[in-house]
Amino acid sequence: FKTEEHALIKCGEGEARFRLAYMPIRNRGEIIRLILEEAGVPYEVEVIGFENWKGGLKATTPQGKCPVLRDYDGEGNDLGQEGAITRFLAEQCGLAGQTVAERAKVDSLYCLWFSTLRNLGVSHDGDHFSVAALRDGDPSGRL
Repeated sequence: FKTEEHALIKCGEGEARFRLAYMPIRNRGEIIRLILEEAGVPYEVEVIGFENWKGGLKATTPQGKCPVLRDYDGEGNDLGQEGAITRFLAEQCGLAGQTVAERAKVDSLYCLWFSTLRNLGVSHDGDHFSVAALRDGDPSGRL
């Protein structure tokens, strides 16, 4: 997280269809990445280390926040806010549902995943997940 890194990671084969800009953590970018992986579309992850973020990249993002979907409309505009990006990508990748009822179910799952990832510590240290525990754990993988 506290790194000077600013790099581009290509994911998938072919020309990237989307570029997700986020810091080198799972947190608010995880559901977005899962959508892109599930859809099987080529994409890029622009990794923004915190030192570069506070050093000027923050001013280049909508509302000064991450994650950001760069050039989401093909006209050079960036889309901010995790929920907006998630819903946009689900629609663009054919994962949003075909009917109003399906879209409501998908949105319900998104709300569940968001609160689960955030509140159970999957994106932060918590009762069921700890980055520190992973770092300090037995490297053999034994329980």
